[in-house]
Parts: sequence; C-alpha cells; structure tokens
Amino acid sequence: AGCGQQVAVHVASNNEAIDGDNLGDIEFPVDANPARRKEFIAGRVLAQRCLASLGLPPNSIGCGVDREPLWPDGVVGSIAHTKEFAAAVVWVPSIAQQTVGIGIDAEHCGRLDPAIWPTVFTAAEIVRLEQESLLSRDRMATCMFSAKEAVYKAQFPLTRRFIDFDEVEIWMQSPSEEDGSKGWLQLDHGIRELAPFHFSVFYYCLGSIVITGAVALTKSNLLQNGT
Repeated sequence: AGCGQQVAVHVASNNEAIDGDNLGDIEFPVDANPARRKEFIAGRVLAQRCLASLGLPPNSIGCGVDREPLWPDGVVGSIAHTKEFAAAVVWVPSIAQQTVGIGIDAEHCGRLDPAIWPTVFTAAEIVRLEQESLLSRDRMATCMFSAKEAVYKAQFPLTRRFIDFDEVEIWMQSPSEEDGSKGWLQLDHGIRELAPFHFSVFYYCLGSIVITGAVALTKSNLLQNGT
C-alpha cells in the first residue's frame, strides 16, 4: 500500500495471555473498566513488539487529548482491539514520505445489526448492502464499517478533523466475485481536508474477525514516485 519495508504488524487473539508488566506506568482512559484495561494493555504490548521488530528502542506510547496513541518521532502507527482480539501496526516512513498516516481496525462479524445501518452508512451504501445475499451482507457491512474506522485513524493525526460516518463512503466488491478473505476497498468522500491525500484501503478476514487498514500518502509524493 506504499509503506515499503519499514512496517510491522502484530496481532493477538487472546488478550488474557498478554503480560503488560514491562510497560511501566500506563495512563488508562478515565472510563476504562477491567475488560477495557486488558484490551488497552494488549494494544500497547503489541505496539512495543512492532517497535522491536523494526529495531527501534522501547518507547512509552501515551494517549493524546483525543485518545489517539502518541508515537515516537519519525514513527506512525495505529492500534485496534475488540473483545479478545488486538492488533497494532507501526510504520517508519522514508525521508521522502514526510506527511503520511496509517490506521488499523478490527471488528467481529455478526455485531453490526441492520437496525443501526442508518447511523453508520450512507443511503447509497445501504442500497448496495441490501442487494447482497444474507450470507455475504454481514461480512460486507462489517468490512465497510471497520474501514471507515481505519480511515479515520489514518487521517486524524494529519488533519485533527473529526469525521462523521456519513461523510465517507466505502465500496466493496461482493465476496462471491473474489476470494473473499482479503481485498481492496474504494473510498469516496468530499472532505476538503482530505483532498491532499490518497488513501489505500484494504481488508483481511481472520475467521469471524475482519481487520481493515488504511494508508494515507500525499498525492504530491505519489506523483514524484511515478505511482
């Protein structure tokens, strides 16, 4: 997706098995209950593993004023967790890739009730979903919802802009038309602050869990590289 080789991803399917004793003092979100604390620790441990995989020293990853992870200088990353599953990605952009963003999200299939579709999808997206069979509809809805979260995480450190679900649209091929376990997604939006960026958006299905990612590169950088 344009990251090059300096990117690492770590995942864990059992947050209970992750030991966070070596993380030192952790500043938990104010409303973090015990389950949320375990998810939070798992995400930070995986982020540290990503740093180590890239040969970077351990670094405390705090929380910004808007709860976003605070990464070391020269590093961008993202963390996701849902119930027992957690994931983290860390990217060390090249000197030529100065203004970049990356986002990762994870969601369990079967949790996005159609009753809440109008709150997370546009009318056009709902029409598209309703054209699908019941078998593929849930996976598509989960992918599209998760991808919006990943795009938000990728762009927020760059723009500091809060984005509502109806401000972006995600388009996905029917799983019956492709392998279904992984693929690319199309992002459409009319947001001025996102105009300087090109987004690569993709998904990967791991059993009942959908993992999505988004990479933001400046369009000027893409043109300079001839891609």
